[in-house]
Amino acid sequence: MAVANTMFKQHPRRLYTWTSPDGNTWNQIDYISIVQRWKTSLINCRTYLGADCNTDHQLLVATLKVRLAKRQRQHIIPPLNLEELKEDKAVQFAAEVTNRFMALEAAQNEVTPEDHWKGTKAVLLEVARETIGAVKSQQKKEMYGRPI
Repeated sequence: MAVANTMFKQHPRRLYTWTSPDGNTWNQIDYISIVQRWKTSLINCRTYLGADCNTDHQLLVATLKVRLAKRQRQHIIPPLNLEELKEDKAVQFAAEVTNRFMALEAAQNEVTPEDHWKGTKAVLLEVARETIGAVKSQQKKEMYGRPI
């Protein structure tokens, strides 16, 4: 931990945080501590004498500038055009899935449930992309009922 009050050179009236009731004694008894990792984010730390807090302590404020790393977006799978399954492509889709599953069963004898699920998912998504395709941007607007 680092003490933020002592990291910056300030005028003495910006350092003290407590005034005695007689008004002659000033002390620095309030502190802001920060983890060493975030110490470089600290810009300033000082007291504000004019703040009305109804106490004999002064308002102590630390200014931080936090720089966060950008999050990378995950690969988004475009939604499938399910309207195509209402037509004759449904029969083609079913036949293609059946053929792929037969080939998948012949190739894999002893498989863990996790691997079996991954294979099933891959077959279904691949056949769906080939057979019915993805929703185009205009269809998305109509499908979800709101502008994109």
